[in-house]
Amino acid sequence: MAMGASGGTFWYIPTSIKNISTIDSWCEVGYNITSEMKAFAGFQCTANLKVKGYNALDVYVNGGMEGTVATDGMNPQCRCRTAAQGWWKDCFKEIYTALTITIL
Repeated sequence: MAMGASGGTFWYIPTSIKNISTIDSWCEVGYNITSEMKAFAGFQCTANLKVKGYNALDVYVNGGMEGTVATDGMNPQCRCRTAAQGWWKDCFKEIYTALTITIL
């Protein structure tokens, strides 16, 4: 902020007055934005076969897709993941399999 006056004079007597006051202002704003969203959709299936009270067969299958979107306010990032799991158990053996695919 500055305040003052200027003008002309004639034999040291002011003849005109002009205002030369100024007001300076500014504003600084800082921000930081982050967000992340995750969604999952899938299915699950189980089956069981019993013969005379014994578990002859157990089957379990689980699968789905997950998507994640994250941003820092300037750059978005996206990641998708697909997963499937299977489990099989009969009278003689047990088998477990899993598959995961990630897309960046």
